[in-house]
Amino acid sequence: MDSKGRCSLETIPLVPRHDVKIISGYLDQLIRRIPEGIDRNDYLAVTLLDTGALFNPMGKLREIYPNVLWIPSRTTETAGEGTGPRIDHRKMTETELFAGFYREVTGEPLSAEQRKAFSTVADRLRQEDREAEG
Repeated sequence: MDSKGRCSLETIPLVPRHDVKIISGYLDQLIRRIPEGIDRNDYLAVTLLDTGALFNPMGKLREIYPNVLWIPSRTTETAGEGTGPRIDHRKMTETELFAGFYREVTGEPLSAEQRKAFSTVADRLRQEDREAEG
């Protein structure tokens, strides 16, 4: 605004330093090859398609994509924070605890075969502990 009250307007374009994008894929593939149309410095939310347990996926992704912001949990859509009754984990069996952990990590329920395998291993470990104590 000048001394006579006249105003002028200057438009300055705002250009972000990096785009914000969502990508998905298997961890090893995303590490080996940057997807087409993605700049490694983009701000990213990464949906991982892996079904097994992953060790430090955020750290591994940040070695290639330094601006990874978020990896949504595979169970976010089904779990819902604060929904359902509170569970007293102290009253759960080892198998129930493991089944809950498995679902949290993989997003899949523990199969009957996997449940049986876990119980067999847990029973064997308990037996070895009793033998070592006695």
